[in-house]
Amino acid sequence: HPAQSNSAFTSSGEGADRPANIRVSDIADGVPEGYVFSGRPQEAIELFLQAAPENFRREIAKAETEVGTEVKCLMTDAFFWFAADMATEINASWIAFWTAGANSLSAHLYTDLIRETIGVKEVGERMEETIGVISGMEKIRVKDTPEGVVFGNLDSVFSKMLHQMGLAL
Repeated sequence: HPAQSNSAFTSSGEGADRPANIRVSDIADGVPEGYVFSGRPQEAIELFLQAAPENFRREIAKAETEVGTEVKCLMTDAFFWFAADMATEINASWIAFWTAGANSLSAHLYTDLIRETIGVKEVGERMEETIGVISGMEKIRVKDTPEGVVFGNLDSVFSKMLHQMGLAL
């Protein structure tokens, strides 16, 4: 839940050193009023991601109105690839950060090349092969790439979001 994630930045005493021009905003979680979860593991993530672009736009507009100045920079997790488009729309800079490992980032940056080289979905016999086509990944096996690159549910909202992130970066 976004408000829980942000609580570390807004609880008493926390954020006291944060510059006045940096704001923390809670973004709606995307769960419709009265929604009943079906129990799928990624359901809450999918709802958040589907609603995130519009919710981000709304919060940015709200912050600009409250502060009385335009946002000049968006700093987001690289996962939120759509922030690049939003930054362009509002004539701001986009700073993407990545907190996971470098190999997973490389896999997402080169998803199309990996898919063209290895194939998709039915790659069971190739899982022990290494991804030598990408510099720095010569010792990484196909089975060590993140789910959603060449195996797993490539059509999930999560997998599609990571693929779009790789294209945006």
